[in-house]
Formats: sequence, structure tokens, C-alpha cells
Amino acid sequence: MQIAHTTTCRPASNALALLGAAALLALAGNALAAPTFNYTVLLRDGDAINAPNGGPNVGGVTFFNNMKINNNGVWYTQLDTDGSSASNSLTVRNGISIFQEGSESDPALPGTFLGLPANTGGGFNDSGDWSTNLTLTGAGVTGTTDTAVIVNGKVIWRESNPVTDTAFPAGQGYQGFFHTKMDNAKNVYLMVSVANIGTTTNLKRAFLKLVYNPTTQTYTDDILLRADDPVPGTTSSLISDFETAHQTWNVSSNGNTICIATYSPAFVNNGVSGNAAVYVNGTLLIKEGDPVEGVPGRNWRIIDGGGVGINANGDVVIRGTMDGDTNTDGIIVKRVGGVWSVVAQEGVTTHPDFSGMVVNALTTEVSIDNAGNVMWPCTFRTPPGTTATGTGLFYNNQLVMRQASASNLIDGFQLSTLRVISQGHQMNEAGTAALVRVVLDYPTPTSDKDALVRVDIVNPVAAGCNPADIACDDGTPLAAAPGCTNSTNGPNEGDYNAFFAANGFFFQAGQGIAAIGGTCDIACDDGTALSASPGCTNNGVNEGDYNCFFNNLFLPCV
Repeated sequence: MQIAHTTTCRPASNALALLGAAALLALAGNALAAPTFNYTVLLRDGDAINAPNGGPNVGGVTFFNNMKINNNGVWYTQLDTDGSSASNSLTVRNGISIFQEGSESDPALPGTFLGLPANTGGGFNDSGDWSTNLTLTGAGVTGTTDTAVIVNGKVIWRESNPVTDTAFPAGQGYQGFFHTKMDNAKNVYLMVSVANIGTTTNLKRAFLKLVYNPTTQTYTDDILLRADDPVPGTTSSLISDFETAHQTWNVSSNGNTICIATYSPAFVNNGVSGNAAVYVNGTLLIKEGDPVEGVPGRNWRIIDGGGVGINANGDVVIRGTMDGDTNTDGIIVKRVGGVWSVVAQEGVTTHPDFSGMVVNALTTEVSIDNAGNVMWPCTFRTPPGTTATGTGLFYNNQLVMRQASASNLIDGFQLSTLRVISQGHQMNEAGTAALVRVVLDYPTPTSDKDALVRVDIVNPVAAGCNPADIACDDGTPLAAAPGCTNSTNGPNEGDYNAFFAANGFFFQAGQGIAAIGGTCDIACDDGTALSASPGCTNNGVNEGDYNCFFNNLFLPCV
């Protein structure tokens, strides 16, 4: 397997803010200054991959199906190789194969083999647990029992399992699984079809949570939303289906959910005949025809097929289409702490790295970290034309990668294609790293190669005059308000208020490792200030930070 060296890059002009009405509303981000992006090629076409447990070579990489990077920086991907078609699909964690298509039979199902991933979406949590849905082959497998949900290589749920949740009547079973995602409690989430057991009769869609019991190490079903649920704010519309594409629903590390549902009959709202809505934790957030916050006079026209993301705080990012002028109707908005703002808008948002151009199309995934930073891809065009002439991936207002740019080299080679496709990128909630699918322009005879690239996001840290100096005098965290008024005499009431704010110590202490780098993460686990002991053991916000804060609260600046 090829593991390439790391490249550090900060394009000269990316420190400038995105311009235009939409950008000025939202793209300041939370960092004190422009972040630095470090690029590492993890895998590329042709890299040799071995079977699990030190087995023989399976073949060379040909395609990446899915990828995740968790808050600990551990990465995961499902990939195909040029090996035997019966066993060429592998699951890889941090460069090591952990599962191979067709090579393992599940002890619970003698004679049955785990086959190819039925969909390309899989779950991966901060403990390194992974999930997917796979086809089954072998003895006793039929057309209504040939798909299963897998956790860490073992079957935990199968088609035709009866629905035990009372959301559906007796005699109903699961029939069809669409992707899986996983939280840190090892719960698994997926879109499913439900029908009469053993048939495809009375088929209806549902959003399912498989709840993990750590004592019995078993799962039970919990229907979060289902077809025929009424849609609030309409006269008689009922949910008819759920978007199942990877980018159209998401789950945070602590189990917050966001999804797009379609409904029938269509409901006319502010002149828009709408039939799609976004739900957060089972509650309607927006529906087609609702006003787009931050863009006066514009309403949501198309939500289905868009992209959504959610973080551990319940903050969300949504990509969709507005009514009105079709040259400016693409939009990405986020809601952080209950406040909406625009991230980018088609035909309005510009960037100095794309001189004379405007955003042409906003595409596929959108990711939001726990600090409210957003990663998003787009294409650009030169007005008045409508043809895309440039492609970029952004972190707030910072250009992360630009397609076909001589100045954006990764592993010493030009990025010829940025895969702005479903599962083209994913940023972790900690906001420390992302995975991106690209094509690198290697010289002949090897030519262009698809590659999986890790992007480490290095943000400058807001530092006060002693470890307890975490906020401006008015209580706003220093990282959120660079240049604010901050006493030079030492910590004061502002720091105390920030530490005990609703999103302060006690909230962050409940986030586990996702709180690393947060406002209240000021100390090692033993209470030593991070500034005094770089590289120490730090598992997030805990008693060490509490002790460090009060040990320094009444001390002067140092």
C-alpha cells in the first residue's frame, strides 16, 4: 500500500473573505485567522491491499465506495480492487483491511456468506466501530432475506425481521435497507422499506434506529419517522417517502438526526407547490415554500435531493434551491445556536481565487463541525455565461482545494479532478480533519489516479493571558470574537460567564472527545494547562479543565 508524504498548503489569497451579499452574512467562521491545510494521500488507484488478518494480497485499488474520518482522526473506507470479483471488495480502517467480501461466513448463519455492500454508505464511530448493509449469499437466502445490516462484520439485522415498534401493525417486516450510519453509543441508523413479512406488499418507507443494548449486545428497532405521518403546517399532507441518498440524511456522534422527507399531496406555501421537508430529531424544521432565512423575499423551492448535515450541538447545514431568479437560486444555509445565516449563494458568492467568477452550482455533501464551521464544494462560472469553469472545496470562506490549479499540489502532483459527487468529502465533527476524493495528475505511464486524501485542518488557537482567560469581557469566547475587549489584568466575570454558559463546561463535558479544542478544553486530564504540557493526555472537557479554570481564575495575567 502506498502511503504518501504530507503536504501543507495555504493558497495566498484564501485568507480573504468571500465577497457578496450571501458571503458577508455568514462566512466569517470561528477561527482567529486563516487555517492551514495539511494534505496526505492515504490510498490511490493501484495501491496493493492485503486481506484481513495479514492475509494475501487481494489486488490493487480501483474505486473508493465510502469514507469516514472520526473525531480521533481514525479513517475508514470501503473500496474495490482488481482482484477476484467474488472477493474484491474490502473494508479498510487506518490502512488495514478489516473485512473482505465473500470471505467470512457469520457464525449465526451457517452456510451464509457476507457479500458486496448493498449500498455505498456505511457508519463509523469514535470507537472505530463500523456498520454497513450487505447482500447475503448461500444456503437459505431468498429474494426477501438477501440483505442484512452488519456491525463490525457480524449480522445484527436482516430483511424479513418483524417490525416490533408499534408504529407499524403486526405482520410487517423489514424489506430493503438504504445505507447505514452509527453514533458513539453503537446505535445504527438507516432508511428502510417495510412490507408484509416475506413479501413486497404494502411497501412503505421509514427512518429506523437500531438501538444497541451493551449488556445483552443486541439491537431493538425504533421507528423515528414513517410514511403516513402527518406533516405539520399543511392541511392534509402525509409523509410519502424519505430521501435515501447518502448526502440527504445524517446522524451526529451523539445521535442527533436530520433527514429529508417527501409528502403527498403537495401543499402550496407562499406560492410554491411543495412536497419536501427537512426534519431534525423527528421534528419538522423547514418545508418547501417556507422563507429562506437570510435571503429576504426568497422561499425554499426544492429541498428533496439536497444535502444536509448536523453536529453534536444540533446545529445544521442545508443545501437546496430557492424560488425566483434561477441564476441565483442555489443556496447553502446553516443554523448555529438557533441563528440562521447564509454560507454561499449561486450567482452571488465570489472568491478571489476565482477572479471574475461567481458560484455556479452548489453540489453534494455539506458538513458542519461542532464549532459551526462548514465544508462545502461548488463550481464557478464567469458571468454572464452559465458554463462551469472552475471547481473548489471550501471550509467556511477558505479555499481547501481547487481543481486543475498549478498552485494546489498534493503529494507533489496537480489535482486534476475534485470529486464533487455523493460521498466526495466528509469532515469530522471535531473540525480537525476531512477526507476528500480526488484525481491526481501523475506523470505517464501511470497517468491520472483516483486518490483518497486526508486534509488536516489546523486552526490558530485563541489564547488568553492565562489558562482561565477564555472569553472577552462581555463573555463571548475569544475564538468567536478576535480583537474584542479583553482585560489585561486577568480573568474576570466574562470568563466565568463563558465557562458556565449553556454551551460551556457542563455541555462540553457531555460531548466526550468531540469537545477537544472547545472553549472549555484548557487542560490535560490531570489539570495541567495545555499550554504548559503540549502532547499530554487530553480526552476532552472534564475535571482537569474544571480544576485548571478555578486554579487560574483569580490569578493575574502571565
